[in-house]
Amino acid sequence: MAHPFKSYKLIVIFIFLCVTVVGGLYQLHIYNQHQNEIRIQQLKAEQTRKKAERAALDILLHKYLVTFKADLKKKALAYKKSRTVLREILSPYNFETPQYTKENYMLFKNNVAPDLRNKATEIIYIFEKYTKNLQNDIQEHEHKIQEIFLLKWKEMSHKQLNTYIDFFTKEEKLIQAYEEIITFYYIHSNLFSVDLDQNIFLFDREKDKKKEMALRKTIKDLKKQIKTKAY
Repeated sequence: MAHPFKSYKLIVIFIFLCVTVVGGLYQLHIYNQHQNEIRIQQLKAEQTRKKAERAALDILLHKYLVTFKADLKKKALAYKKSRTVLREILSPYNFETPQYTKENYMLFKNNVAPDLRNKATEIIYIFEKYTKNLQNDIQEHEHKIQEIFLLKWKEMSHKQLNTYIDFFTKEEKLIQAYEEIITFYYIHSNLFSVDLDQNIFLFDREKDKKKEMALRKTIKDLKKQIKTKAY
C-alpha cells in the first residue's frame, strides 16, 4: 500500500506540471497572438506605405505627362512655323533670275532644310529625355514599382512617339523632294524664265519641263501621304 504522503506528493507534482504546461501553452498562445497582431499591423503599415507611394508616383507621372505635352506642343509649333516656308519657296518669284535662284537654293540648303531636320530631331529627343528623367526620379523605389510606372509611361508616350516617327519619316522624304527640285532649278537656272502673271516656269527644253512636272508631282503625292494632324 502506497504511503499517503508519497501519493499526495505525486499529485502535487502532477498538478504543478499541468499548471506549468498549461501556463506555458497559454504564454505561447499569447506570444503567437501578439506576433500575429504585430504582423497584421506591419502588413497594414506596408500596404498604407505602398498605397501612399503609388499615389505619389501617380502624381509624379501626371506632372511628367503635363510638362511633356506642353514641351512637345511648344516644339511642334516651332516646327510647324518653320515649315510654312515650304508654301512659298517654290514660287516662280523666287527663281526670277539666276541670282535669285542661287540665293533660294542656298537658303534652302543651308537654313531651311537643316532647321526642319534639327527641329524634328528635337521633338523625337523629347521622348527620350522625359523617359530618362522619369527613370532617375523613380530609381529609389522598388524595382517592381519602377517597372509598373515605366510601363505606364511608355504606354502613354510611345503611341505618340510612333506617330511622330511616322510623320517625320514622310517629312524627310518631302524635304529631300524639295531639295531635288530646288537643285534642279539651280542647275538649270540659265535654261528657263518665269512668267509671274501666270505663275509658271518657261523652260527652253521640253525634257526639262517634263522633269519639273515629275518632281512637282512627287512633292504633291508626298503631301497627300502626310497627315498634318501629327503636329
